[in-house]
This record gives sequence, structure tokens and C-alpha cells, in this order.
Amino acid sequence: MKIQEIIDKHIDNEIEVDYYDGKVSMEVIRRFEKNIGYSLPKDFVDFSMLKKFPLTIMVKEEVWPTSECGHVGPAWTSWKGFFCNSFSETITEDCAIEELFEDYADVNAVPFLQLQANSSSACFMKDKKIHQRDRNGYEDYDLDMSFTDFFEGQVKELMNRKKQYKEWKDGKRKFYDSNFPF
Repeated sequence: MKIQEIIDKHIDNEIEVDYYDGKVSMEVIRRFEKNIGYSLPKDFVDFSMLKKFPLTIMVKEEVWPTSECGHVGPAWTSWKGFFCNSFSETITEDCAIEELFEDYADVNAVPFLQLQANSSSACFMKDKKIHQRDRNGYEDYDLDMSFTDFFEGQVKELMNRKKQYKEWKDGKRKFYDSNFPF
């Protein structure tokens, strides 16, 4: 399934998808792969080459307001979306793979997706698995799945978190009732 098909299938009108309109050259990706010493998964390279790809996928502010400074609660109450990182030279540094890689260079991990309000990223490594790592190299999980399947799983998890967040806000769910898959 292609990325746009995943978005069309799972995302409703309470989610905002911001697309980045830019073009990445294969030369940039190949130069980066040579630098890290391994090839990135083909479906991720294809995703990276899209003229228009989803940069952020977030629950709309009116549905799930951003937490105020100093607001505390379960960590999942902040995870209202995710960022897709890019090779584009015109993207901001906080979503530029080559810039972000510097933070993960000691473990040779390529950060391709970040949960909002989380210090860790989903990363590719030489073993072709998807690893979640923080900037200190701590690993939360490793998955043997394709980028496309992982992306679809992240979209589904976001939709589930949104549903559970709304139940929590409506008083139908307690903090400790949460059962999230991460």
C-alpha cells in the first residue's frame, strides 16, 4: 500500500496532514548512504523521492489542544502526532535527516520519524530493522518490518490515541486505563 493510500484509508477530518512540497535528488540519498555505509530501505527511498510527502501528521488543535507549559499527565497525552524527516536541503533542521543523523552518528542510526513531544526517533540501522532510539542511543524496540508497514502502524496508533484521548477528556477513561502499544 502506498503512503497516500494509507493516509486516505485511515485519517479522518480531525487530523491535519501538512505536506512538504519539495524535491529530493537520488544523488543526495546515495551520497548519504555511502557516508553511513549501508542502503536505506527501498520503500523509504521511494517515499523520500515523492514531490509532495507528509511532513507532519497531527490531531487538529481544536480536537486535542497542545499542552500548556508545566502541564503534567501521562506521556501519551502529548503524543498527538508525528514528524516525517526528509533529505530535502530546504527543510528545517529539526526535520532534516542529515542534520539529525549527527545526533545518532555514534550508533549509526538514521532517524526518519519522530513522535511529537518525544525525544526519541524511529531509526533505520544497518540490520534493516526499524529501531526506536533516543539521542543517547537507548533503544526501546526493534521491528523487522517495512517502512510502509511501520508508517501505517504509526497512523493507526495515532488514530487510537486520538480516540482514547477524547474518551479521557470526556471522563470515560482514567489515566491508568490507557493501554497503548508502545
